[in-house]
Amino acid sequence: MEDQNQFYLHYSLDPIEDGIIQTGVLVASPLFHRELFERIYTNEYPVETRCYEQIPLSHEILARGLFQPIDTRFNTVFFERMLVHYPHLIDKSMKSYDDLASLGVRAELANSFFLHFAYDPAFIRYLFLKPAA
Repeated sequence: MEDQNQFYLHYSLDPIEDGIIQTGVLVASPLFHRELFERIYTNEYPVETRCYEQIPLSHEILARGLFQPIDTRFNTVFFERMLVHYPHLIDKSMKSYDDLASLGVRAELANSFFLHFAYDPAFIRYLFLKPAA
């Protein structure tokens, strides 16, 4: 939590007990959220880190009490799911690696609304590689 507080402090924002949310998938309406997005994207906050608008947007959403979690299947990160369900895929020298990776990626895609390839975008290729019969 202390490192998350440092991110907020970098932007001169008060730390929030709820921490930082991943703002990659949002459900928003111009009618209700226009002012929030204008505040974030009209240079009120400096964008000088690789997090871009994540920290100020997270702060605004949490501070305004707008955060409502959505089904995690809307933003499944394959690498995170791999570490839990397919840890053997860390060893890329394994025999039949391509077949096993393809099966894992396809299984996660079948169980997700959106499959994200953060951390290792090379896994995208397994969407198109059919396992050996």
